[in-house]
Amino acid sequence: MAGAIASVISVPALLVVDSISYAFSAGALASIKAGFNTADPKTRPATRILAEIGEGLRYVVTHPVLRNVSLLMMLFNLVNVTIYAQGVLYAKERLHASNFELGLFFAAGSVGAVIFSLGAGWLRKRYSFSVVVIGCLSLGGLCTMVFAAIPWFWLALPLVLLREGLLSLLNINTFSLRQAIVPNRMLGRVLSVAGLLAFSAMPLGSLAGGYLIQLTHNVALVFAGVGALMFVIPLVFAFTALGRADQYLPKQDTAASTAAPS
Repeated sequence: MAGAIASVISVPALLVVDSISYAFSAGALASIKAGFNTADPKTRPATRILAEIGEGLRYVVTHPVLRNVSLLMMLFNLVNVTIYAQGVLYAKERLHASNFELGLFFAAGSVGAVIFSLGAGWLRKRYSFSVVVIGCLSLGGLCTMVFAAIPWFWLALPLVLLREGLLSLLNINTFSLRQAIVPNRMLGRVLSVAGLLAFSAMPLGSLAGGYLIQLTHNVALVFAGVGALMFVIPLVFAFTALGRADQYLPKQDTAASTAAPS
C-alpha cells in the first residue's frame, strides 16, 4: 500500500501521515481507563525498577526453557535483521522492483503474518511448542535461501509471504510459551528482559550484514547465508531444554497438549 500511495503523494507527506497514525494510537491507548492488573497496587510492596528488572533477569537466566528461548531469539534477530535492513537494496538491485512493487514486497510479508497467525491455535492443538518454534524458524530459513536464489520479483513475492508467515508463528508461539510458563506477577518483568535480550543483538547484526554486503558486493549471497544460519540455529536448540519445552509447562497445559490429537 505504501508503494501505491508514494506514487501519488510525496514521501515526506507520507511520513507525516505515518507519524499522525502513531499519535492516534497513543491517544487510543491513553483513553483506556480500565486496569489490567488483578492485584491492588496498594497491597503490593514498593520496589525499585532496577530491582524488578534484576528479578526478571534472574528468572529468565535460571529457567532452562526461558534461557534458551531468549538465546534463540537473540541469535535469530542477530542474523535476520539484515533481511529487513537491506531489504530495499535487495528489492531494487536484485529484483529490479519499482516503488510500487517495493510496496507489494513489504505488504506481502504483512499479509503472510496475518494469514499464518490465524492458524496459531490450530497448530498448538496438534503440535508441541518445541515443534512449532523450531520448525517455523528452520522452515523460515529454507524460504530465505530459496528467496535469495530467485532473481524474479513475482516469483520471490510468494516466498516473502510464506517466510513472514512462518516467522509470525514463531513470535506468537515464543510469546505464548513464556505466558504459559511464567507466573502472572512476573510476566511483565520476564517479557521486558526477554525483549531486551532479543533486540540487543539487532544493531550488531545490521552492521555485520551491511559490512558483508559491502565486502562481497553480493547481496543475494549474504541473504542466502542468513537463511542457512536461520535453518541451522534452531536445530541446535532442539537438543536443549527448548526441545522439551512442554515438559516445563504447568500441569493443566501439559494435560491439554497431551489430550490434543497429533
